[in-house]
Amino acid sequence: MHDLIIIGAGPAGLSAGIFAGRRGLKTLILSDPDLPSQATLAPRVDDYPGLPNISGMELVKKMKEHALSFGVEFREERVLGVKKQEDGFRVVTSSTEYPARALIFATGAKHRKAEIPGEERFLGKGVSY
Repeated sequence: MHDLIIIGAGPAGLSAGIFAGRRGLKTLILSDPDLPSQATLAPRVDDYPGLPNISGMELVKKMKEHALSFGVEFREERVLGVKKQEDGFRVVTSSTEYPARALIFATGAKHRKAEIPGEERFLGKGVSY
């Protein structure tokens, strides 16, 4: 049984995983292989402390490496549901079920486009989400 399962492998889920792993919790991060983190799509991230002017893909890669250094496990599986149990939860995925004492949902959000002419052309050059 995992102490913690985090659903979502973007910056929020990875940060939670780093802190949990650092505390010695047996942690699993689940991510949907068909839904990449919105952060990975950012051509440039300028507001992450200590890592100025980094691509979103590189930021997520560094955070994942950091989490791995604390023993955090990763699986790319679509989460289909969660069942409450006496001793915690059971996370049902596309291929199996994982028991856990606690869960964190860090599934992110989609950005909302303004639908302004030129928006796509200026993405990462003044337009960001």
